[in-house]
Amino acid sequence: MNISEKIDRMIARLEAKGMGAEYVVMGKATCVKWLVEQAARGTDMAWRPARVYHFSHGRVPVVVCESEILEVVPNARYMLDLS
Repeated sequence: MNISEKIDRMIARLEAKGMGAEYVVMGKATCVKWLVEQAARGTDMAWRPARVYHFSHGRVPVVVCESEILEVVPNARYMLDLS
């Protein structure tokens, strides 16, 4: 299963619980693999010099971090459940 499919499944699980995806968090190595997948699919992702990179999976923003993680995070109100 490729990374995009994993992300789609995680988003579907959140939506089944009535939560929307706020962010996709992934590690550097996972992000590079995901970008290679996107390029192989023919999506318009080009490595061009830029001061800032902004990635998204569909309409969900992607956050890249140092650790090896792949997680889809809902809004904090669902995580904290302060109701």
